Amino acid sequence: MKKHAQEELLVLSENIDVVAGKMSVGNLSTFGMKCAEELLATLIKIKSFLEVEESDDAQVDIIIEKLPLLYIQIRKIN
Repeated sequence: MKKHAQEELLVLSENIDVVAGKMSVGNLSTFGMKCAEELLATLIKIKSFLEVEESDDAQVDIIIEKLPLLYIQIRKIN
């Protein structure tokens, strides 16, 4: 896996922890909680996809391009 993908995966993992932590203590509105649950499910899918060693570099690049958008969504929730 590319070094950049590994770095993005680390950030992604940290973001998942942040959102999950806020969800567990109920620090989100009902709407925010619903968004967070959907986002968390998406992030977990992406994280597991990136962890697959046989993944195509082009596919990894496409996912990495989407990570900033997901990060922005997390910041909106927080």
